Amino acid sequence: MSLSAASLSMLARVIARHGGAGGDDLATLAEAATERHFEKGETFLAAGEQARFAGLVVDGIQGEFYVLANGTRKAKWLAMPGDVFGSLEDLVRAGPALTTIEALSDGTVLCMPYARLRAMAAEQARWAAFLLSLVEDLYRKKSEREYALLMLDAPARYQWFLDRFAALEGALSQEVVASYLGISAVHLSRVRGARLGKTEGKGEGA
Repeated sequence: MSLSAASLSMLARVIARHGGAGGDDLATLAEAATERHFEKGETFLAAGEQARFAGLVVDGIQGEFYVLANGTRKAKWLAMPGDVFGSLEDLVRAGPALTTIEALSDGTVLCMPYARLRAMAAEQARWAAFLLSLVEDLYRKKSEREYALLMLDAPARYQWFLDRFAALEGALSQEVVASYLGISAVHLSRVRGARLGKTEGKGEGA
């Protein structure tokens, strides 16, 4: 299956960002990738399945969740256009997935078999460097979120969230945003209300 122009463009950007060599590498990854269109609520990975694919968001939003027995979702990660996702923990462990990955909006994802990426990395140094760069980038981003959750209060966490996801906030439910920030939906409403009040107060004093 040939990839759309939008998917090829996004794939080329990711290759360039992580040290790929351009045309030849683009052709190699494009040949191995599958383009999938997701509707909001459709699952990329369900808990209990075996994780086999890494994904690249071309457009839309994907969310990784732990799902409790009562159906409550705990947001683990959010992936927006240009982000690579796929629950590295489940891919590496190669057992039944602990994570559910769900489309939070309609969108397009490039799916790549993780075993194929590992085999490419084992065969050629440039692909090993590429995969290492992807993993290090994901680790850095998740470490930033860990710092925000452990070291920042709720208003500062919300500001951190806006700095990264401002363009997507309106597309995410309050439940998802609150869970991602490690607070309740009620607390999130208070933080937003206090922020709005400060903004209006500044406007009145101007």
